[in-house]
Amino acid sequence: TVNQPANRVEENGITAGVSYTVKDDVLSAGLELKAARENSLLAPNDKKWMSTVKIGPSVLWKMVPGGQIEFVPLIGIGRQSERSQSWLVVGWEL
Repeated sequence: TVNQPANRVEENGITAGVSYTVKDDVLSAGLELKAARENSLLAPNDKKWMSTVKIGPSVLWKMVPGGQIEFVPLIGIGRQSERSQSWLVVGWEL
């Protein structure tokens, strides 16, 4: 037999985003959305789903050819959502 983790969660979600190029190959700005529904699998017959929605701006800066930084601060909407969630992505294209 395989031991199952005690805190398993079932999650369904969607993410979306739109962006606008402010300056070619340098700066982009946009809007991001993240929505999810999750349910604890501890009690399979108890389907209490928690819905979360987060929305916020995004900024992508390509500081040098091949290098980029993206910052996305998301704000939670509704009582079940987290207050905020932020992403900072630093990337380098080879």
